[in-house]
Amino acid sequence: MKKITICNNKGGVGKTTTVFNLVWFFAEKGLRTLAIDTDPQQNLTDNFGVNIEGYEGLGDYLLERNNKFEPVKINKNLHLLIGGEKIEQDMIDIKNTGPLYYTLLDNFLKKIEQDYDIVIIDTAPSFNTYTASAVYTGEIYIPMIPGSNEFKALNSTIKFASDFGKKITGIILTRTETNTAITQYSNTLLEENYKEYFLNTKIRKTVMIGEAIMMHKSIYDYAKKSKCAYDYRTLGEEIMKREGLVWKS
Repeated sequence: MKKITICNNKGGVGKTTTVFNLVWFFAEKGLRTLAIDTDPQQNLTDNFGVNIEGYEGLGDYLLERNNKFEPVKINKNLHLLIGGEKIEQDMIDIKNTGPLYYTLLDNFLKKIEQDYDIVIIDTAPSFNTYTASAVYTGEIYIPMIPGSNEFKALNSTIKFASDFGKKITGIILTRTETNTAITQYSNTLLEENYKEYFLNTKIRKTVMIGEAIMMHKSIYDYAKKSKCAYDYRTLGEEIMKREGLVWKS
């Protein structure tokens, strides 16, 4: 089982959108895929059109209130683990378990590692209990948008990861606009200072992303021939190569 965490201390950079489209991509490639929503806003869950009522949340498993894993089944290859109705209290209770609270998610995933090929974790735009758990657990990819102010959040996220003994794996530039000075500036800074982490794939800005999410569809289903669908497919392929994953269909 490969575990990937999509994380950035700043909102509006495309974390949830990236997770949503990547998990659809991996599932379509035949990989048994689990998406985990750790953001208290639970926007990833909303993107799937799932109502959280009646489903067990992440805290139910980490705090061992339920030992039978029952995720939301989106399709044969794609499952979703929601944050749950008690997500805020669960984070408090999990942190109160002791100094190694952030290991509980990784320990839980070890119990189900035979059931999935890949797990992708969406995180909040803040450094909370679940973000710490996700950072400790997965390979860390940081989406960021072009702009000089974005590097402060990038560096704080890298620092947060290092607090848990982790290095980041990749940086994904999202919402780019071709040939604009701000995109070129960000590209240059990333190439000069973060070359080993900077992914080749850039996600271009388009209103189609928001339209697709409004319809609870991936960009591939909504506009399969669009530039953005091409970008996310290319990103998925690049991550698969980095993580040593092989297509199953």
